[in-house]
Amino acid sequence: MALGAGLLLRCAVMSWHDTPRGDVLLDVSVARSVASGEGYASGFHRGTAFVFGDGPVPPQDRADQHGPLWPTMGVALSVLTGSSFSGLKLGSLLCGFLCLLLVWRMADRLTEGISGCPDGIPALATSLVALSFPLVEFSGNGSLYMAQTVLVLLLVECLCRPGYGTIGAGVVLGLAWLLNYQSMALLPVPLVVLMLTASSGDRGKALRAGTTAIAVAVAMQIPWWWRNGEVFGALLYSVNPGHYLVHAGLGPGLGMEDGLPVARFIHSITPQLLVTAPSAWLLPQILYVFTTGLILLPGSLALVGAGGLSLASLGIARKERRPVACIVVLLVLLLAALAWPGIKLRYLVPLLPLIVLVAVRVAVSRPLPGEKWGLLAVGGLWLTTLFLTRDDLFGTADVPRPERWWITALGGLGSLGLPILLRWRNLSRQGVGLVLASGLLFVPTVTVLIYGTSPSSHPLTSYHSSWLTPDFYGKHKEIDEAAEMEALFSVAKVLHEEGAKTVAAPFGLIFDKDFFVVTLPSLGPGSFQEEALVSLVDRFDVDHVVTPESGDWPTGLRPGVEWLSGRLEVVRTVDSASESRGFLVSRVHP
Repeated sequence: MALGAGLLLRCAVMSWHDTPRGDVLLDVSVARSVASGEGYASGFHRGTAFVFGDGPVPPQDRADQHGPLWPTMGVALSVLTGSSFSGLKLGSLLCGFLCLLLVWRMADRLTEGISGCPDGIPALATSLVALSFPLVEFSGNGSLYMAQTVLVLLLVECLCRPGYGTIGAGVVLGLAWLLNYQSMALLPVPLVVLMLTASSGDRGKALRAGTTAIAVAVAMQIPWWWRNGEVFGALLYSVNPGHYLVHAGLGPGLGMEDGLPVARFIHSITPQLLVTAPSAWLLPQILYVFTTGLILLPGSLALVGAGGLSLASLGIARKERRPVACIVVLLVLLLAALAWPGIKLRYLVPLLPLIVLVAVRVAVSRPLPGEKWGLLAVGGLWLTTLFLTRDDLFGTADVPRPERWWITALGGLGSLGLPILLRWRNLSRQGVGLVLASGLLFVPTVTVLIYGTSPSSHPLTSYHSSWLTPDFYGKHKEIDEAAEMEALFSVAKVLHEEGAKTVAAPFGLIFDKDFFVVTLPSLGPGSFQEEALVSLVDRFDVDHVVTPESGDWPTGLRPGVEWLSGRLEVVRTVDSASESRGFLVSRVHP
């Protein structure tokens, strides 16, 4: 029943997502460009160029943020669906179904041969995944994270095949890297897993197999690297390091170069910076993992924290690749999510099936050596996080959110305390099984609260987070973003009425492929933004400008009022349902 409900929810949420959001919008735009024969173009022009070092300014109308695999899949599936966004949603849905099949198979193999293992463990694990809110959501919103989840599970499967699964693991790892640059963190995994589980006489074979898998993954990147070298002059070019450097306090210098706004980064990401910079955001990130983990997977997080490392040690001693591979991949993905600034719900999506799989394996095992220390460590980290991040938990004066503290505090007592009590009372299999099964009662309730029963509830579907998974953005981010997109629909209608062709506008307006969009200048103070906007208007023959009626942009203007020395005239204002995100639509005077 739970599996059937999960399938129905995945189909439903696919139909409820009628607007691409966040990075999904970027992939849709690239997929449109590929489908129209323009290659991997972004479908818009960045209003501010991001440049690293002292080299020339690279093109700002080419895909420079994600790998090529997901837009390519969107183009292929759009043949069946009629649009790039529908193709990406269909891809998410198919990956969501495949994830359930893989979890069933992996749970069965992970627990087979364990004496006294209860029947139905694969069904329990699959049901927890089937009804997990984010795994439902990301199976229908068109984002690449469900495809990444499937590739992560396939990587574990390849590493656990008889022999070494060298070529298969390398191909899967290469595909994951072409899908999402975050998967670079998984590059050493084949070598680590194979070496840890190899017998002393097979270490040489394991070394060659792991190295070969890595080499295959790297070789698969060569065509894309060659493309980047031709387009940007750098094989590994991406705008993503700029996000890291800004959060690390090493922001760019702003200026006009050749008549265009440029943000030039003089620093680069070094090994030393990777070690020192995360200290600025690590505790709030741990807080986020605790809060969302306690909400999304009752009981599971505690079991993984308590028995995961002990299970890995036992697997290494017994040369069992499957539990070792699950835990190594889980740790690598978790560390990557914590190390990258601004953690979001989507970063944890590939981890959730692995958390469930490790939790059920711990649940059906006898209490493992060192497990009590693991439980104490998890409980201690939870209490420390509650104390050190209490200001973050309660929110700010502008946006008070005391419910976050109570969710983490009370959720921890139940989701961490109950497994601890049961494990210490030696009620391991039956008792912890009940804790896991309680998730089947909890998660459908969460799902119903978030999704409702009709498409009218779709603004509560989530890309960053939801009101029940309160991270850095939480409810306010999702509701504000939904209101902003609704306002941009109205803006697009106004632009069609005005006969607009080329517009300078916020990124979200690229959902309407009838306009060529030059995104507004970013990162700078008002004076820089205005100078940059004039340059963009002249350079790209922009006929209309859409600016937020907030922040550094002019506020309080109404139709008929001219601004920027008479260059722009406000022709319409469009209000947003959010508190501060209305828009001004201005016509450019010749």
